[in-house]
Parts: sequence; C-alpha cells; structure tokens
Amino acid sequence: MERDGYPNPPVTEAVFQLDFSEPIAWTVVTPAVIYQKLADEYPLEPDQQEQVQAVFGPSGEGLSPEFSINRSANRYIYRDETKAKLVVLSPTTVSVNSLRPYEGWPSLLQRASRVTEVLEDLGIAPTIKQVSLRYINQIRLGSGVVDLDDYVTIPVRAAAFDGAAVGAFVNRTESILTDGTRVNITFASVAPPVGDQDTANVILDIDCVRHLEPSVSTSDALAVAGDLKTLENHQFEALITDECRRLFK
Repeated sequence: MERDGYPNPPVTEAVFQLDFSEPIAWTVVTPAVIYQKLADEYPLEPDQQEQVQAVFGPSGEGLSPEFSINRSANRYIYRDETKAKLVVLSPTTVSVNSLRPYEGWPSLLQRASRVTEVLEDLGIAPTIKQVSLRYINQIRLGSGVVDLDDYVTIPVRAAAFDGAAVGAFVNRTESILTDGTRVNITFASVAPPVGDQDTANVILDIDCVRHLEPSVSTSDALAVAGDLKTLENHQFEALITDECRRLFK
C-alpha cells in the first residue's frame, strides 16, 4: 500500500530537502524578496533561525581535544496559515516540510516544485548536489503490555535475565544501496502523550539520501525525488506488520 492510501497515516513530519552545490546569491533582502513571492501560500511572518553546529575533535597540535561552535548563515522558515506546511530556506539548502496532518506526497512534491520555480524566477536557481527524503512516523501501539514483534519487524530484545522487559530503546542503522543511496533507519521508544501514560509510543524514522555527482538542475533533482519516495515507502512497509497497518485505518 502507498503511504497516502492510509486514512490515518502515522507521519509526524515529512521533509524533502535539496542541498546546493554552491551557496546561492544571498543578500540581506533575499529572505524578504522570497517572502513576497511565497506570501500567497505562506502568509505568516517568516521565522529566522541561527544555524549552530558543535564540533569536538583533536587540537591542531594533536594534544588535548578541542570543542568549538561553528555558526553558518541563518535559515528562514515560511509557514502557511495552518502552520503544518513549511518552506525552510538558507543559502545552502531548501526544504519543504509537512507536519501533522500529513498532506500527502503529491502535494509535498508540488510545493517543492513551486519553491524551486521561485528561485529560478529570481535568477538564483542552484544546482543540486544532494536530495533527501525523510519521514518521521510516530506510532501509538496501545496500552498495557505490548509485544513489539506484533507490530514491527525490527528485533528489540531485553537483557538476558529471567523476567527482564524492554523499557526504553534506540535502534539505528545506516544502509548503503548499490546506487550509493543511503537509507538511515531509527527505531526508538518515545514518551507517551501527557495524560496517556499507559500508551506505548515508538518513532520509526526513515531518511533516504542520494548524493548527485555531477550536480544537477533543480528539475532533475525533483525527478530523483520519485525514486526516493518509492524506496522510502518500500522500506516502511517492510518494517511493519499487518497488525501495525490496522492502526492506520
């Protein structure tokens, strides 16, 4: 079944991102100009976020390790009136994000196409070095004692002691496909909603990333998105059982 075929898909956030081969032309007025182009679809005042990365590694002299903070250009977040559809733009990346309720893949892809058209109209269309598609699913398995094997095919085992039960867990793998695409899967327990402490909640996070060499145009990058969506959907279906699927109907 396609993800969009579930009446109640478990998608908490879907993110389709394009990484630029080089930073686009960017001035202090660029975010405002783009907002004018997008205001009909994303009318809320954009948010500005500073991008910060912590780096920990050996010092230049090879002695004590050093800790540093790297700051890069701010990114801007444009939102529609529901605050569920976002565009996130910086000089080096652009993404379209879909929060709950999930809008469906055709709509997400159409929004990505629209944003790249805006960049082209402004004469700052980038070439793309990487395409990624990420789906973060939050699945409520029910209350009481839950056997994870009834819902998900990823094995999670308790310690080898009589009576031991699984509490919190995190399972993460990175797979590299024959075409170089990386598929990162994280399966983890999460805290239940407030007031619903007996409900078992898990996150199933699937991130498909394809590096493009040489870099391609935005239209060619959008074509890659269809391949990644097929991969992501196949992986999702391979990780869940029929019992789990019933939760989404």
